[in-house]
Amino acid sequence: MSKNSQYPRLDDKPELPTEAPGFTVPGRTAVEGRVYRLREYTGEGVTVVAFVPAESIREARFLDWLTLTDDVDALVVSNHQSPALNRAETPMELCVPVLSDADGSVACAYGLDYDRMTGKRILLIDSNNRIRRIWTGRIDPTDVYRAAKRHLEEENETDDN
Repeated sequence: MSKNSQYPRLDDKPELPTEAPGFTVPGRTAVEGRVYRLREYTGEGVTVVAFVPAESIREARFLDWLTLTDDVDALVVSNHQSPALNRAETPMELCVPVLSDADGSVACAYGLDYDRMTGKRILLIDSNNRIRRIWTGRIDPTDVYRAAKRHLEEENETDDN
């Protein structure tokens, strides 16, 4: 299996860019609201980014346990309105940052459209800012965890050689 195909897509739609487009958007955690940049999370380890329509945002709760894993970061990007500005609108039971893509421009850069999405799309982005895998539809959280850990192990083996 070639290096580019070791994490095959689970479906052929949407067609994503190879490199993860950067973004800078407002967001918040249960503790703080601020501006988030993708580049803060790439460069070391892997980043799991979940694109979730606002009405399904609570479905991203399973990403919280990824925050307990070394070298794995998780972000939720949604068309949810300005969570950095209005704490009351943000689902505070989520530990991972919830980022506001109110105008849909971040999703668009990834070839996604919240209006056409049914459920969430989860991306695994490596330390070189490449999209390594996408999950769509019904997503098994342990599959996301295993793929992230497997990719970290492969990166560490490459670094050791």
